[in-house]
Amino acid sequence: MIVNFARFINKKMLSSCISGAKTEIVAFLVVAALASGIFAAGCKKDNPSPDPDLQLTFSTDTVRFDTVFTTVGSITREFRVYNKNSKKLRISNIQLAGGSLSPFIINLDGQQGTSFKDVDLEAGDSIFVFIRLRIDPNDQSNPFEVRDSVVFETNGNFQHVKLLAWGRNAIFHTPNIFQKGIPPYSILDCSKPWTSEKPHVIYGWAVVDSASTLTIEAGTEVYFHKDALLLVHKGGTLKVLGEAGREVIFRNDRLDEFYKNLPGQWNGIWLSQGSKENFINHAIIQNGNLGLQVEFPEDASQPQLYIANTRIANMKTGGLAMNGSIVQGINVVME
Repeated sequence: MIVNFARFINKKMLSSCISGAKTEIVAFLVVAALASGIFAAGCKKDNPSPDPDLQLTFSTDTVRFDTVFTTVGSITREFRVYNKNSKKLRISNIQLAGGSLSPFIINLDGQQGTSFKDVDLEAGDSIFVFIRLRIDPNDQSNPFEVRDSVVFETNGNFQHVKLLAWGRNAIFHTPNIFQKGIPPYSILDCSKPWTSEKPHVIYGWAVVDSASTLTIEAGTEVYFHKDALLLVHKGGTLKVLGEAGREVIFRNDRLDEFYKNLPGQWNGIWLSQGSKENFINHAIIQNGNLGLQVEFPEDASQPQLYIANTRIANMKTGGLAMNGSIVQGINVVME
């Protein structure tokens, strides 16, 4: 198209005014000018605006994580970054303020890290930023606060989204016995009572062995991982010594909002055949599959379980199952 047009100019328009070498030079200049215009139009780019007055917008100013136990990861949280301006923006840097030492990690477009460079965001477009948290073990007993922020640099402007989490150290009970045909389990050390100093987190089946008594003192919190169970074996005993206002809590170990009241997250408490003199007072048992399962007693003249001032709630199958057993209960609520 350009060549033909140049020839037309050369032969028709310029022949009457210019001849010889001058004609060729002018024709060349016309062609070059046309080509320059066409290529400029075809290669024009939507460059990011350098305007320092343009700002990003965020779906939230703070991303909060519920309590996470040390060594136990949390679910992923997310927030959204918007470019509500009429011009494209380049985010020159997205990074965690804590850098590589941060307990948080960013996931952006499928890539994980603590820092990302030169992220373009079209006008009216948005991106998701995913945040995950893992708290390292430490010797703190009480809940501790974990803070950081995601910093965005755009055209010399700095904006940030705060990250906030609570972490707790805990005593973990994990399976160390693996036998074919039965779930992995551990035998609990019942030589000392469980106290409220630290929560207890149970994985797999935790067993109170024969001739052992597990005593759980007032205010103690016992958390169960998925499918975990507390089993009191034949000849064993469970003593739960809660008090009004300092109840013993039995619940799932996922504390974020989605799992807060979700039933079926752990199996329950199983007082097996032959367990004896079990006692539960001022307890809250929640979010499991079956709250309490009580089997045949050794001595049919005595209750296998005495339970008082206890709430069993949000169970998938039921609150209390009895199989030829005797249970004496006072002020027990099942819902």
